[in-house]
Amino acid sequence: MSIYRQAVATNHIDLLDQVVRLVTGAGEVSNLSFSGTGNGQLHNPDAHPAAVTETWTITCTDATFPATFSVQGSISGAQASAIVGTHYDNALVLFDLAAGDTDYQAGDKFEFDVTAGEMPTDERWEVLRIGGVAGIEASSYRTDSEPWRIFKGPYHEHSNSWATAIGEHENCWISWKFFRPYEIYRIELQAPETNAQAPNSFALEWSNDGITWHQREAFSGVTWSDNESKEFSLGGVSPGAKRYWRIKISNNNGSTDTTAVQQVRFLEFQNTADINFGRMAAAWLRAPGLTGNGPVYLNFQVYDRPTDDYFNLALIGATGFIDDGDINAQPGLAEMGLPLWNQNMEYWAAVDGQHIALNVRVDNGVLPIYLGKMLPFGTPGQFPYPLLIAAPLSTPAATRYSDDSVSLPYKGYRQNLKLRSTDGSWITPYVWPYSSGKTFRDTGGDYPLLPLTLYDANNTYGVLHDIHFITGFDNIAGNTVSVESETYTVFSDGSLTGFNDYYCMRTQ
Repeated sequence: MSIYRQAVATNHIDLLDQVVRLVTGAGEVSNLSFSGTGNGQLHNPDAHPAAVTETWTITCTDATFPATFSVQGSISGAQASAIVGTHYDNALVLFDLAAGDTDYQAGDKFEFDVTAGEMPTDERWEVLRIGGVAGIEASSYRTDSEPWRIFKGPYHEHSNSWATAIGEHENCWISWKFFRPYEIYRIELQAPETNAQAPNSFALEWSNDGITWHQREAFSGVTWSDNESKEFSLGGVSPGAKRYWRIKISNNNGSTDTTAVQQVRFLEFQNTADINFGRMAAAWLRAPGLTGNGPVYLNFQVYDRPTDDYFNLALIGATGFIDDGDINAQPGLAEMGLPLWNQNMEYWAAVDGQHIALNVRVDNGVLPIYLGKMLPFGTPGQFPYPLLIAAPLSTPAATRYSDDSVSLPYKGYRQNLKLRSTDGSWITPYVWPYSSGKTFRDTGGDYPLLPLTLYDANNTYGVLHDIHFITGFDNIAGNTVSVESETYTVFSDGSLTGFNDYYCMRTQ
């Protein structure tokens, strides 16, 4: 059963987050409130896919520092207690309780509501790996030495280091927000090309909100060779998984103009490949698969470069999952790109247990993707893995959404639509009716929806799910067409308005 959603993402990273939450069936949190004496905070409440629609009540039962709170779901019942200053996660909900200037008192109470995800349980996608960095800031930086340069990886092989502005080399910092909360036990830093600019005395700090910081561990007297990498293990008591972390640098190794760090790596995640090399926000997912033989492997990764004004998603279809492999080193993959921006974007999504069709409004145009199985003209034995990937960019290129190379993938024989054939190769099929060379129009005011049919000289393979051709004759983008209880929305190929420059997507 497909789920249809029309919503707004605040930027490209939020779009990825909303897509992951939609396909996995994650719960949504709302209506956080507090009553009582203390002025601490409950930060980052969230809900897992297993969460049900209910109200959660977190009540102080022991005000002795660090205060203890009971955790009660109106349906799930009593859960393990939460301790102030320790990350809480009971596999249903998760949050962080922080102390304030005024101590909590017994009976102080937080409440929030959870709404269960829409995806049916048997169609929810599984998260195989998720992580990366969703935001980066620094006390200052030099041109061509922006803070985002310290996080490298697939599609992010940036040159240069992060370097502070001239004269701001002492008491400086660089911070990041994880895509999901993580603990850090080991961290590796790489010095810049000039070792005198590398940190000498510095501390790793964490925060619940990106405002109030707490020291995890401090290091001093650290010297470096040019481009040297050093691993630092963290002792003491871990605060648990946190979203916000930073490196605060007191002084460097002698430079009087700038402090620099070439790269930051999170070593403990290399063992499980969660955040191998500190890449940007990414998700490796497995959809259960409703047709064919077995599940579908689909991956997403943010890749952006603020100074070049592109904020994109890499889209990957694969034939399996290798736990210690990078996102672009998965088996049998095909990869493409969705160009976005870092502002509000309206989107329309149609998802089920084996595919996602997504249309995203970027500026004045709408850009589509299709990732997952198409509907084959054959049995599972004949066509066991009919995986399709279609996007505006044929590769995860460093391309802005307004570039002339951005194109609608559905219009005929184009390199930005690939189908995994029965022999395991990726082929570029024709798409009927765009490839027919014929002109279509309505019939007495009725607008037939024609299936997008994939074929070549030897075979007719199947059709796309939730996406159809519709004529542009006396038609405009934004119109809707009703077919019994279903609603389809009309979209155009950018600013083109010819009869064959339109398609529609089921939106309800």
